[in-house]
Amino acid sequence: MKFLKRIHLHPFIIGIFPVISLFAHNQSQLGPGAPLRSMAIILGGTAIVFGLLRWIFRDWTVAGFITSYASVLFFVYGPIKNVMPTENFHIASINLGTGAFFLPLWLLVLSFGIWLIVRKIPRSETSLLIFNCIALSTLILPLISITSYAISHHNASATTQTNTPTNTLVRQGSTALPDVYYIILDGHGRSDTIEREFGYDNSAFLEALRKQGFYVAACSTSNYSNTIMSMTSSLNMNYLSVLGKGFVAGNQDDSEAVNLIKNNAVRQYFHQLGYAFVSFQSDFPFLNFTNSNVYIPFSGQKSIQPFELLLIQQTPAIYINAIAKIAGDQFLPETMAKKERYNHTLFMLDELTRLPTSVQSPKFVYAHLIIPHVPYIFGPNGEFNGGENLPDVPGYPDQVQYIDSRIPKIVQEIISRSKTPPVIIIQGDHGFYETGGVQKRMPILNAYYFPGANSKKLLYPTITPVNTFRAVFNTYFNGQFDLLPDQNYYSPDKNDIYNVTFYQNQSIECHPK
Repeated sequence: MKFLKRIHLHPFIIGIFPVISLFAHNQSQLGPGAPLRSMAIILGGTAIVFGLLRWIFRDWTVAGFITSYASVLFFVYGPIKNVMPTENFHIASINLGTGAFFLPLWLLVLSFGIWLIVRKIPRSETSLLIFNCIALSTLILPLISITSYAISHHNASATTQTNTPTNTLVRQGSTALPDVYYIILDGHGRSDTIEREFGYDNSAFLEALRKQGFYVAACSTSNYSNTIMSMTSSLNMNYLSVLGKGFVAGNQDDSEAVNLIKNNAVRQYFHQLGYAFVSFQSDFPFLNFTNSNVYIPFSGQKSIQPFELLLIQQTPAIYINAIAKIAGDQFLPETMAKKERYNHTLFMLDELTRLPTSVQSPKFVYAHLIIPHVPYIFGPNGEFNGGENLPDVPGYPDQVQYIDSRIPKIVQEIISRSKTPPVIIIQGDHGFYETGGVQKRMPILNAYYFPGANSKKLLYPTITPVNTFRAVFNTYFNGQFDLLPDQNYYSPDKNDIYNVTFYQNQSIECHPK
């Protein structure tokens, strides 16, 4: 305990506490390295401020107390400002809900606190001990959360890895095995629901796919209403209630789903057949298969990451946007992050056309493209629209128009460059609007290219993703999988995703195109 009376730990601990806390609350959606850059910057900045204040006040204790106090105010700025009314909170006719008056108020509180520290706080070992102990205590809950998640993640991984598929698949005939492409267009709704909601008719896109030999499941729906649940089910060819015990209302731990995705049955079946697994780096860490046989990272310029943007929004650093806007929208941190996603999406689209010849066959390719999902960064002709936060109209239909114009050409390139006709699935993981209701969120794009097979006998208009690879394996690898009933599970509360409402597929309205 003696060192806690001598060493000024508290400025650094309080500085990194918001990072660790934010990571603990979002760790299932983040990679383990997400907070590292933020922590390094904050620790460096804290050291500079601490040293500068020591030079000003000629006292390490005062400098440390002021640094810690300033860190607290720095990171509570955003949360307090966000809960203050923007119209009705006035003092002496001054609206304190606007940034123009809230920032000076914040500076006034900061100044008053510094005056108290300099004039009133005793410079003693006891005071230092109290500050250090308080700082250390703030880390207890987030570290428990992180440790608990890591343990459950490890246990779920161990359990999942023992659930290796027991079915044995074999190639049919003596022909070469076809490559299999599983292309997810995140948030791509079904044609009839897009037209009903946005007034945009993309039937030309469906016709282009049909002319290429695709079967378009005109009344298809997603089994689940969000990405992590949908991909867990699709890649394991079953419903979550069968796959694990943790998918229950109130559970905030996604580790079981993450491990089922990472060790999914579809990948393991293809491994049995001698396929290489090819995947792309994703903006969703739970979809990053870094142990793929071929993992394709995006090497574009790394700017502000989503976690860092979230952290910035908690602080007065949000005014960086106002300063950067003077120089141009392209210098806004948020715009830079959107530009990176824009370039990443273009990179993946281009890379898909190279895979038939750049990676040896047979291969199973998983490409999860974050389009037409928000943010709306593509114009209808592919132009970058990330400098502003577009509304759903025209943002969503513009992105649908662009990606729909690219996919048929990419598919044609894949088919023409493949020695053996490939199997291609193009699918939405869910529809549009996170809280738009089952009629908007569940209908999806779902198209199948099954060369050499009678798709109309194998597939049907209401097929859902849980049956996608059951159909693939039955058709090409002598699989003996029964097709499951097509069911839908909608999560009305995005903060409690495993609290689902059950729907029969037929209960969701469809006007096939």
